[in-house]
Amino acid sequence: MLPKLTMQESIMMQEIWKAGTDISQQELRQMMKQRTGDLLHRNTISSFLKILSEKRYISTYHKGKYRYIHIEKSLESEIKEQAKWTSDFFFQGDKSKLIEIIESE
Repeated sequence: MLPKLTMQESIMMQEIWKAGTDISQQELRQMMKQRTGDLLHRNTISSFLKILSEKRYISTYHKGKYRYIHIEKSLESEIKEQAKWTSDFFFQGDKSKLIEIIESE
């Protein structure tokens, strides 16, 4: 079973993936504010980063007084794993059935 992301973790990962490069915790905080309209407390961001790190989506490092976020699991890898899991779980690995559903109206 894949380590599932909560909705808030997914939103945060979308912003990290959108950045496409290492970003500071402060940059992520501002990106989340633009997306949600709320300025999350830095401790809240830190808690989410810890969880995302434990789930191996990111790693963090310090440079000077700033904490940076590095992507460990690409968006493409996440989509591929989720599609494979869905195909295996619902269609006994028959990916064509999953594709049929995706392409149907």
